[in-house]
Amino acid sequence: MGSDMINHIKGGISPLMTALCLVFLQIAPNLAFAVDTNLKKAVEASEAHTKAPLISRERFLTRAVVGPAYLSPNGRYAVHFERTRKRIDVVLTDAAKTEAKILFTTKDVRNARWANDSHHVYFNVGNGIAVSDIRTSNTPRLVFKFDDLAFDRMLGTDPKSAAHFYVSKYDKKTKDHALVRLSVEGGAQELYRSRYRIRSILDPLNEDRLFLSLILAKNPAIVELQKGETREILTCAYDETCVPVYYDKEIDELTVAANMTADLGHLATVGLSNGDLGVKHSDPLTISDLAGYQIDPLSGIPLVAQYQYGYEENYGLTPYAVEHTTFIEEAFGSEANLTIYPRGEGANWLVTARFTNRRERAHFFYDPHTKIIKPILPVSNVSGALNETILANRLPFSFQASDGVTIYAYLTLPRGIRVSDAPLITLPHGGPWGRDDGTFDLFAQFLANRGYIVYQPNFRSSEGFGREFTNSIDGDFGDGRVQDDIIDGLKYLLDSGIGHKDKLGIFGHSFGGFSTLAGLTFTPDLFKVGIAGAPPADLSGTFLRIATKGKFLRNSPLASAMFSHRLGDVDDTERMERMHKNSPLFHVSKINKPLLIIAGKQDDRVSSDEVLDYALKLEALGKKVSLVMAEDEGHSYRSEAGQQAYFYLLEKTLAQYLSGRFEPLSDQDKNSVKIKRFIAKSTLIDQISGGF
Repeated sequence: MGSDMINHIKGGISPLMTALCLVFLQIAPNLAFAVDTNLKKAVEASEAHTKAPLISRERFLTRAVVGPAYLSPNGRYAVHFERTRKRIDVVLTDAAKTEAKILFTTKDVRNARWANDSHHVYFNVGNGIAVSDIRTSNTPRLVFKFDDLAFDRMLGTDPKSAAHFYVSKYDKKTKDHALVRLSVEGGAQELYRSRYRIRSILDPLNEDRLFLSLILAKNPAIVELQKGETREILTCAYDETCVPVYYDKEIDELTVAANMTADLGHLATVGLSNGDLGVKHSDPLTISDLAGYQIDPLSGIPLVAQYQYGYEENYGLTPYAVEHTTFIEEAFGSEANLTIYPRGEGANWLVTARFTNRRERAHFFYDPHTKIIKPILPVSNVSGALNETILANRLPFSFQASDGVTIYAYLTLPRGIRVSDAPLITLPHGGPWGRDDGTFDLFAQFLANRGYIVYQPNFRSSEGFGREFTNSIDGDFGDGRVQDDIIDGLKYLLDSGIGHKDKLGIFGHSFGGFSTLAGLTFTPDLFKVGIAGAPPADLSGTFLRIATKGKFLRNSPLASAMFSHRLGDVDDTERMERMHKNSPLFHVSKINKPLLIIAGKQDDRVSSDEVLDYALKLEALGKKVSLVMAEDEGHSYRSEAGQQAYFYLLEKTLAQYLSGRFEPLSDQDKNSVKIKRFIAKSTLIDQISGGF
């Protein structure tokens, strides 16, 4: 980095933050994913570190203090959330005065939206919408209460009036969804009513029309609402964002976030007069779907588009935005995940930075005049936060699957350990329609601290890399293409000298748990041990149950459409039979390595009865299996004792079979006693530990 740039940035950074920001502010080529040379460099750097101290489970499980931040339209103010054990502080920072104060304290706040006057802030407080005027009052006033938490939601503020906002309100009697314009003084005006759910609204400035994004029976759509009349603008596929972003009156053109028959999601344009379709911005590297976009709230003009490669990348959409977005990206370096909130010329911007080796996010004001980046200091004490001085290096990389398709993945390397001799854990994500990204990952950092290399593949069916990548699997789970992707990447790492072939484990939760069972079943000589959280042993049965009984499917038509498109008809007996025959359950006798299953009796996604039945089948066959099933826990453990027990079981079992570090329990420690009691109460089968 040039000295001039460092001086520009450090000019706005207090001495308290200088050390932190010097870590952040490194220029590097912003490559999509690392290649072999980068892997080699990462290995050398990790081995050169001193070994990290053993971090307690309790410290890992302490939630991050600093939450999201929201910038006022004029760029002067930001509000952000800070969570402690018993409360959430809503903090206001004034960029002009470089001061912060707690606006109010609450137990539940979800997000914030600024009115265009930059004085009123609307808060989602869980049960409704509250508003606060930062000039006259700190405590917000509840102005709308949700009647139905599943459907009622705030859609946005009225750009023409600081005292009005839009909500989607569900009528339980008629089962209609109504678009209502509400006043902070209590007035209500219903503008539109439909049996279709309203998920977003675009209210163009100086226009008497609205654009709505609706969820139809099986597809999202965009409609224009003008003088009580509606006109359909666009119908999208079930898996498209399909959201109106900006209306350009001069050329009568609507910008939308959608795929528009393309593989990758992008910012597209629709000519309202002629129906012409175009591309406003798409990923220049043709890797990523559109991950997000940011507009100037005072003009409505889109200024930044975001894409998720190894790390998140931002692209300016106007010459002004290009200049400053490029400067910010270079200032923070290639390993930062930045969300950049731009404003029109002259106003401050907001930058939120997240890193793989920092749990806390950091917020900054950026002044386009001076190009000074100034941190928004948290009010709470985060000095004990997990950070890069003790956490592991984590980097993205890519590899070629056995059929030639490029797969993107992440690798976390334990500090100060010889990588070629280290145990390696394969950690598939849940979903399967999810993905791993370049931000802090709790399980990866926890396992790396215990001495393990952690490999996380974005196998096919993962989202964010185009609809073909996500939808091409055609139910080929278990002994099929998805598992092949996972194993191909593991072999690539071993061939690259990363990890010891005789020290391999596999761990995952939900679909990751299914992949764990599949790994032990279909590659029985590869892994030494597996830990599966909430694992379905047969996806055909799980998918069928979710499709017919799943609560989230009943509440979301698009989720139902996703199931039918990505899996096919669950009543197709041939398809379901094929999935069953490729499942770990059908091949239950093939497992020959120790398996720990952790599940919850109240799981509403994976049947606890089927998990128990699978474990009992293994036990009857004389397999090394243990089952911990907590009576009062669901798909994921929520209680403090349950979460600590989950992490203890994970590290204890891996240490037993792969010789990693772990934090033992103590009879003199009250917390340890709670964990022991939880495990003793929940253990139904124990054939691998001889007592946890």
